[in-house]
Amino acid sequence: MTSLDIQQWQQARLARDPRFDGTFYIGVVTTGIFCRPICPARLPKEENIRYLNSASLAIEQGFRPCRRCRPEYSPTPQQQWPDERIDLCVREINSGFLDSNDVATLARNVDLSERQLRRMFNDIVGVTPTQMADTRRLLLAKQLLCESNLSMTDVALASGYNSVRRFNSAIKSFYHQTPSAIREKKSLAVNGNVEHCQIELPHRDDYPWQQVLNFYQQRAIEGMEKIHDHGFSRSLALFDNPIIIRIEKSQKKNALSLTITGAQANQLTRVIAHTRQVLDLNTNHSVVTQWLRKDQLLKKLLKPTDRLALPGAWSAFEYLIRAIIGQQISVKGAKTLTTRIIHKFGEVFDIAGNCYLQFPSPEILASADLTGLGLTHRRIDTIQQISQAHVDGEICTDHNTNLSTLRKSLLDIKGIGPWTVDYLLMRGFFQPDIWLDTDLGVINAFKKVDENINKKHLRLRAQDWSPWRSYAVLALWQTL
Repeated sequence: MTSLDIQQWQQARLARDPRFDGTFYIGVVTTGIFCRPICPARLPKEENIRYLNSASLAIEQGFRPCRRCRPEYSPTPQQQWPDERIDLCVREINSGFLDSNDVATLARNVDLSERQLRRMFNDIVGVTPTQMADTRRLLLAKQLLCESNLSMTDVALASGYNSVRRFNSAIKSFYHQTPSAIREKKSLAVNGNVEHCQIELPHRDDYPWQQVLNFYQQRAIEGMEKIHDHGFSRSLALFDNPIIIRIEKSQKKNALSLTITGAQANQLTRVIAHTRQVLDLNTNHSVVTQWLRKDQLLKKLLKPTDRLALPGAWSAFEYLIRAIIGQQISVKGAKTLTTRIIHKFGEVFDIAGNCYLQFPSPEILASADLTGLGLTHRRIDTIQQISQAHVDGEICTDHNTNLSTLRKSLLDIKGIGPWTVDYLLMRGFFQPDIWLDTDLGVINAFKKVDENINKKHLRLRAQDWSPWRSYAVLALWQTL
């Protein structure tokens, strides 16, 4: 934290500025609690508070979460860590990696020793990986106890505790209440089961939900994705068992309602973390828009009230195939071709009376007869080469894969060019700084304000929009 951060946070605390919710926390020395900057309680004196950059650091310093503003409902902003290995480890921890693995394994995944990783976390983050994982479990457990219909055993497993005894001990030690006492205060009906879990996903006040919803609506594939009045649902293949998620705007002002059907208790953490990342709930959208509007060209296309989000892909492999299908054709055309493939080769499954299609696996597509669906022979060859390479382990589209290696492997395959790879990285791997300089939609959007603009000029100009060029691409698509 710099002195500039502290000065900014001081003003944000006094103004209870919702733009900073989740960016920092306030530890009150006299009460031993920590609050969000939007907490409605009486403002403590400046000399009695500590500014903390994470809930993990607050808990490590002995503060307990406020029961009024409830830090477990705070948005989780995407930190810009100075080392990308820290960034990867934090994402893994938030997805529950340390619930079933140790720190040494986490360190090996980023080519570090356990000692090096612990030192980097202490120096950069301020807490150890284990302390960060413990904080995630405690806050998620409190949220599930208060609002989900899961049994105590399932709350324990979903939060990342390997046993109910350990769960009870951790909750009682930290919150000074038993899990049952926490749940009784909320008077929830808890006769449901893990097959149908509902939870709130907090977001910032500036989150552009309608833009995100419109984006998915325009690209929804019948049978795999369903559009509702206030949200959408779709099938997911994160695990061996298929699951269904439904997302709607919550009745709460700054939250989305996520309903998960068909998941096992120990899979909920990853589903929640993945959903937050795909929906881009962790970004400060006001900051992104303000940065891009500094450019005079983009200023003509972006209103001061606009907010930009980067809707991600639910499956990197699925969107790699969809990107290949969508090369040099319209969104509507790509949607039609993808629908044909899914309806012919997708697996049909039923969960709780809901019938959905699942996107074909690499094994199925590698040997599928894709002729007669409207695809060119070259695209069919490319799809099957990609699928077979995935089956053989030559290409990996897991969320923790090395992106440089993936890029090189994909570009070696005939029929895949830089646009396809960049589109995959932007949406399938949530990269915020990808520029699609050959994209026809991008060029057409700019021609609305400058008929003489060319690709080379755009590429040079877009360098000034870093590190948010992916958001600029989405903004330009929206103008068409």
